Amino acid sequence: MELLFVLGMMTILGGGLTLTLAHRLLGNESPETVREDGRKFAVWLQGRMTEANRRREGFQLFFPAGLTESVLLSWNVTGSTERFTAGGGTWFSVQGALTTRSTFTPMQFTFSPAFTLELRSEKRPRAVPVCYFVASLYGRTDLRDTPP
Repeated sequence: MELLFVLGMMTILGGGLTLTLAHRLLGNESPETVREDGRKFAVWLQGRMTEANRRREGFQLFFPAGLTESVLLSWNVTGSTERFTAGGGTWFSVQGALTTRSTFTPMQFTFSPAFTLELRSEKRPRAVPVCYFVASLYGRTDLRDTPP
């Protein structure tokens, strides 16, 4: 009887551990984690916009096709690049198939074209986005739960 009890407890603990590891390996982050990565991206981009205004140098953001864990920024004058990478379980995709890059001009403080990034917790194109990062034409950025 004791042996059956111990085997039952080990099965329960093993099943819980298996589910936890599968969740980590599949990359399905919680919605709170995805939103936090979205907030980190917003802070990072605001910092880059402030730096562009200080340097009087614009930059371009590049959005690869499909889902990606990072967004590439390239400064116009120096040509140096920076990359924002989400924390491993957040996937970005640009809303609208024709937008592959957006240019920030510090003199007018504008993005051209404006863009929306969908943030997902799964690397599946049909997965429902957790939240949306919106950058308007006039340099305003916003993280929202509903699409624009």
